[in-house]
Amino acid sequence: MDATVSMSNQGRIVIPVAMRNRLGLKPGEALHLFLSGSRLVIERPEDALGRLRGMAAGVPSTRSLVDELIAERRAEARGDSDRDSDIDSGSDIGPGARSV
Repeated sequence: MDATVSMSNQGRIVIPVAMRNRLGLKPGEALHLFLSGSRLVIERPEDALGRLRGMAAGVPSTRSLVDELIAERRAEARGDSDRDSDIDSGSDIGPGARSV
């Protein structure tokens, strides 16, 4: 299903009724907007949360992002050039991956 809509002077668009009905959107419902390249994506907040949970599913439960962040901050405070020195060498960070 697709549609072409016009944007008003105030930047408003109207989601066609057939799309609102198919998605079960109700008046006043909060929607999450984000840019993906040159595309504007509109989704329900719970769909955005589900997408984020899916992204986090790949992080091993043995990996502590909090511990990694603390180690990075400590290394920065010391002025270390090797910021991974405090991170457990047994971590599950794969080749080419970076700490977040």
